[in-house]
Amino acid sequence: MGPERALVRLAFDVWIWCGMAQQYDYIIVGAGSAGCVLAGRLSADPAKQILLLECGGKNHDFLIGMPKGIGKLVRSPAHCLTYEVGGFARIGGGEGPPNLQLYLGGYVFALSDDSFPVPLADVDRRPGMMIYGQLLQLESEGSIHIRSADPSDPPVIDPNWLATENDQRLAIEAIRYIRRYASQPPLRRHIVEELLPGGECQSDEAMLLAFRRLATCGLHGTGTCRMGSDERSVVDERLRVRGVSGLRVADCSVMPGLVSGNTNAPAMATGYRAADLIIDDSR
Repeated sequence: MGPERALVRLAFDVWIWCGMAQQYDYIIVGAGSAGCVLAGRLSADPAKQILLLECGGKNHDFLIGMPKGIGKLVRSPAHCLTYEVGGFARIGGGEGPPNLQLYLGGYVFALSDDSFPVPLADVDRRPGMMIYGQLLQLESEGSIHIRSADPSDPPVIDPNWLATENDQRLAIEAIRYIRRYASQPPLRRHIVEELLPGGECQSDEAMLLAFRRLATCGLHGTGTCRMGSDERSVVDERLRVRGVSGLRVADCSVMPGLVSGNTNAPAMATGYRAADLIIDDSR
């Protein structure tokens, strides 16, 4: 399923063996925030058989399988990095929803070699403080397409970050806003120096270059299977894929636009609502 032009160009013949469909009432692909909620609600009916599929290898950390293991994981920076302070702000002028999300933590990620985004999995051993800013309500749109008819070939992904002048302007303003935040008297007296992007980074050009070089994506993709009432939308108002019977999409990909914040709760709400729609249609 995808753009007709791309599928025809690759002579892509699609067929599915549906032997499993005879064993289960519902097959859910993806055990993320939406999939887990959807599976949980549908399996509340003991007469229904649910198959929940998730890709990826096994996690061999024995603590995950222990009821009290989560406590140790949460206290370990290697597993669960905690931000003590969070907030939302509106930058760049004008009215509207927040377009900057802030996180403040009593630690710093290990500095990179200045040619790659900050390694989010590594914590610096030196004491420090980090203010992490995440841009919301961006205009730039990326794309993802199949590379060939071979399913083992990785897809072609174009993030297309900071492609518009507005997004570039907000990137620069985000750095300025965080610096103003850090310069407030209660916080300023605890700060010795700015490590990243560094005090020498002052011009708009330098800040945008640093943003491009050191930033990374928040992994909150939306909109690839947009919901709507028009013919170009992938799913309709009841999350049914147009032109394909018995198939729905129930995750953040159905969102017509971005939300001003994290996507975990909206994904769970989408899964919850999808269960309502499926149950209603089965009656």
